[in-house]
Amino acid sequence: MFFKIKIFHQLIGLLVLISSPLILNASHIVGGKITYRYLGSNNYEIKLTVYRDCSDLIDFDNPAPITIFDNGTNAVLYNNQVTLFHRDTINPNNPNPCFIPPPGICVEEGYYLDTVNLPPNVAGYTATYQRCCHNSSLLNIINPSFNGTTITTNIPPQINNSATFLNFPPIYVCVNDTFNYSFSATDIDNDSLVYQMCTPLSGITFFNGQPNPATPPPYSPLSWSNGYSANNPLTNLNGINFNSTTGTIHFVPTLQGQFAVGICVLEYRNGVLLNTNSLEIQFNVVPCYIVSSIPTATNICEGLNVHFQNGSTNATAYHWDFGVPTILTDTSNIISPTYIFPSYGTYTISLVAINTSYGLCKDTTTKAITINPLLAPVLQPTFSACYKNNAINLNVGGSFDNSATFNWDLGSNATPSNPTTHNPTIHFDTLSQNVSVIVSQFGCSDTLHSSINFINPIASINTGNLNCNGSKLNFASFSSNATNVFWDFGVSALTNDTSSFNSTVFNYPAYGNYTVTLIAYNGACSDTLRLPISVNDTLSLNPINTIETQCLNGNSFNFFANGHYSNNAVFTWQFDPTASTPSSTQENPANISFSTTGVHAVRFYITDNGCSKQRLQVVKVLPSPQANFISDTIGCEPLTIHFTNQTLSSIPFTSKWKIENNFFNVLDASYTFNNSGLYSVYLTVNDTNNCSDTLKKIDYIRVLPKPKASALVDPFQTDIINPVINFTDNTLNTHTTYFDFGDNQYSNQTSNTHIYSDTGRYIYSLIVVTEFGCRDTIKGVIEIKGYNNFYIPNSFTPNDDGLNDRFKPIITNYNSAILKIFNRWGDMIFSTHNVEQGWDGRFKNSNSPPDVYVYQLSIDFIDGTTKIVNGSVILIR
Repeated sequence: MFFKIKIFHQLIGLLVLISSPLILNASHIVGGKITYRYLGSNNYEIKLTVYRDCSDLIDFDNPAPITIFDNGTNAVLYNNQVTLFHRDTINPNNPNPCFIPPPGICVEEGYYLDTVNLPPNVAGYTATYQRCCHNSSLLNIINPSFNGTTITTNIPPQINNSATFLNFPPIYVCVNDTFNYSFSATDIDNDSLVYQMCTPLSGITFFNGQPNPATPPPYSPLSWSNGYSANNPLTNLNGINFNSTTGTIHFVPTLQGQFAVGICVLEYRNGVLLNTNSLEIQFNVVPCYIVSSIPTATNICEGLNVHFQNGSTNATAYHWDFGVPTILTDTSNIISPTYIFPSYGTYTISLVAINTSYGLCKDTTTKAITINPLLAPVLQPTFSACYKNNAINLNVGGSFDNSATFNWDLGSNATPSNPTTHNPTIHFDTLSQNVSVIVSQFGCSDTLHSSINFINPIASINTGNLNCNGSKLNFASFSSNATNVFWDFGVSALTNDTSSFNSTVFNYPAYGNYTVTLIAYNGACSDTLRLPISVNDTLSLNPINTIETQCLNGNSFNFFANGHYSNNAVFTWQFDPTASTPSSTQENPANISFSTTGVHAVRFYITDNGCSKQRLQVVKVLPSPQANFISDTIGCEPLTIHFTNQTLSSIPFTSKWKIENNFFNVLDASYTFNNSGLYSVYLTVNDTNNCSDTLKKIDYIRVLPKPKASALVDPFQTDIINPVINFTDNTLNTHTTYFDFGDNQYSNQTSNTHIYSDTGRYIYSLIVVTEFGCRDTIKGVIEIKGYNNFYIPNSFTPNDDGLNDRFKPIITNYNSAILKIFNRWGDMIFSTHNVEQGWDGRFKNSNSPPDVYVYQLSIDFIDGTTKIVNGSVILIR
């Protein structure tokens, strides 16, 4: 009987929440939610529900921290460690006796209750519980074991009860089966509910596993792995159908594993969003049924003896029927049997998968399989042959039908490159090549690979020392890929002019031209080289063992042939492109210079009596330092100039300066020019290679003459009554005049009449500047004295009529004064420093009698002089 056991739609994947804190490594947390209800008088009951994996040793948090934030300020209003109130195991409802639950999956529910008073405010509150981290086995989250979760809900300013999900979290989602589930919720406030698939919140990390208090909102979403999103959180067939009105979900999962899913329910009151409750769940997609499966190919070329594969799941016993209609014994009860068919053809194979653990549960599958003759071709793994004139026979052996086809791929260096016979003969133009052939018959194919490697000896002789080296010559074989050699030195009158040594010496009987033959062998493979040589008297060049070195500045080299040659010798010298001449045919070329530094190769070729020799000579040109300096070039006498050395040199160097026949051995020089005129400066530098350079700057420094300031001042001293001073610029030659009169008054006129407004000593200055900016200054002192005067009346009438009521002197140009009054007996009856107020004729608050009184007046004038005046005054009443 054929069964397809369907799990009820209530079964869904495990709710996932975040893994637990860092210390506990709490992957036991698999889900949770926060709900609340209003109790009256601003009191709310907060319920935190957490789901854990029963198989894990880590228990529920007890207590668990719940934090409430003020949404207006993000301040922590409430943070409490809440004791676990209740716990229970969620038992899956599996009414079908043939449902096979996956082992090791168990979910326990625990919840925490707390009551908190939340005063009304305009922003509302946020309740939060946080844990780390997610299960590392989640397939749709980036770095799940390092990202935690945040269980949170919003409590609005209005009185509200949160929406509550109706169903317990499901336990399983069956792979490749249609899954239906309802996330529907109720709301006792009769608010309108809208459902969404949403991204779960993270909010914490591996390094902050269980914050207490929780971190304040807003919270960051988790990051989806590539290909996943909030609306497509797991691998499925034809997408996910989610109803935002009812909260129902419908899909067919196609990949086993664990997937995080986010569900949000939105509460609307009178069309305004009031609150959003979020739920993060984990779908465990698992195999739930007995499934019979025959993965063996439908068309096989193994001959009559066939081995069958078994891909069934959740089965404990099997029964095979191999479909031979005339035989009743074509059956087997082993997992993966081997059966010998009586003939080629197509057979319908059946497999019954049985599970007796939950009753007699079966699943049967059938498959039509075509049995063809055996296809088992073989190809020699490697081929080896001589490379020259190669012709390789590539032969496919083994078992295949006469109808089999062959498709060779031999590479672009093969001729032909794509033959279609089983034994082609091929020529290769490469020393190694990978080849392949596809053998096909009855819809089956097999690909064979091989490699081609050729033996390729190459004969080579030391040609450089055979010509014009006398009659006794040294021969050496430089052959490659050769195991032995054979020499024939080409003397036609001799039979013993041969050798089998790699290196040998042969003495020719006479000068002349000969052909030397060298054969290089590697097994049966060989290569032959024939080399014409000229056996003549020795032509030699003396080696140059030293490198001549010169500096770049003024370099000049002489070259000499130096060797053994005749008067008929022809010389060819080749210099590099930087030389003053590219080549020369002289025997000893002279005065060759190079324009660049570095090593220069000079090649010398000599030809004599048909023989030639060459020699490589090297000369070296050292870089010369490049003398350079900078400085100011113009100024007024006396002029001090600092010369900054900017010589370019890759090695250390010394410097020598010459200025006005004075020499200085310093890097940077400073020099003072006392007289006007033009001056030349010389800098010579010499590096540690003894290369030098000199820079001459003729008439480089220009020293300008300085003016001699002269001023006529008349007078130097006067008083404030006539404070007029005449200033005249008496400086010679063209210049600009600047007078500073010392009283913040200025003039650029050469003749000035200046009036001072106050007494005192004034420092004047005259600055004269030439057209080149050279200047000179002189200073002097002008003194304006004060005019000292005073008046003392001889009587006064203190009768309060407003006329002459006080005795007071009148003084000009003074700093201070003291007035003293004495009676006729010499007693002082009045004294004051305020002489402008004077004496009112009273003594000890009583009117003094009419009489003649004596006064003494002491004055300190501004110009520093003092005066004491004694006299008498008449008091009249």
